[in-house]
Amino acid sequence: MAWLAEDWHADVLRAAMGVDEAGGYLKPTDWLPNSKAFNKNLVETVVNASLDRGLYVIVDWHSHNAQLYEKEAKEFFSDMAQRYGHLPNVIFELFNEPTNLNWSSEVKPYHEAVLGSIREHSANLVILGTPTWSQDVDVACEDPVDDENVAYTLHFYAASHKGPLRQKAQAALDNGCALFVTEWGTCKATGNGTVDFDETQQWLDWMDERAISKIGRAHV
Repeated sequence: MAWLAEDWHADVLRAAMGVDEAGGYLKPTDWLPNSKAFNKNLVETVVNASLDRGLYVIVDWHSHNAQLYEKEAKEFFSDMAQRYGHLPNVIFELFNEPTNLNWSSEVKPYHEAVLGSIREHSANLVILGTPTWSQDVDVACEDPVDDENVAYTLHFYAASHKGPLRQKAQAALDNGCALFVTEWGTCKATGNGTVDFDETQQWLDWMDERAISKIGRAHV
C-alpha cells in the first residue's frame, strides 16, 4: 500500500473479496478449510493499510452471482460497516459484475437488501453493480435504488468496449445517476489482445471531462 500510494500516487484502491471460487470466502477447500476467516483477514489487512496511508478504499463483494449469497453479503457488509463505516474514505461495493440477470427483479432487490444492512451503521458511499458485467448503467438508472449516497458501477476494457458503451454511460449520467468505474483495462475483456492506446485515451478523456473516479485493474 505504501508503494502504491508513494510511487504510483494512487488515491483509491479496491479490496476485492473473492466470494465463490475455490478457496474464496464462501468456498472452503481441503487446502483452505477456514477460507472465510482467511479471506476476511486479507481484506481487512488491505483496508487497514490503505487507511494508514490516507487512501480511499473500496470493499468489494467480488462475484458474478452475488444474488445467491444475499444473507452472507448482508452479514459481511454489516460487519464491515460497523467496523469501518464511521470513516468517510471507506466505500462499499455490493456486487462486482452481475451477468445474465434482470436489474429490476433480481439485481436491484439484492442491492436494496444489502444496502439496508449497511445503512443501519453507515451513511458512506455505496457502489451498485449493474447487469451485463456492470455495463448496463443506463438500464439501472431507469429504475434507480432509492438512496442519497449511491453510485452505479461501470466496467470497460478499451479494446472491446468503445463508443456504444460510452453512450450508455452518458445516458445514465443524463438521467441523474452517479457512476464509478471500479474496473477497467486497456486490452480486450478477455484479458488478451494488444493494448488499444487510442481507445484507452478516449475513455480517459471522457472520464476526466465528467469527473468520474476510476480504478485500473491490476493483479498483485
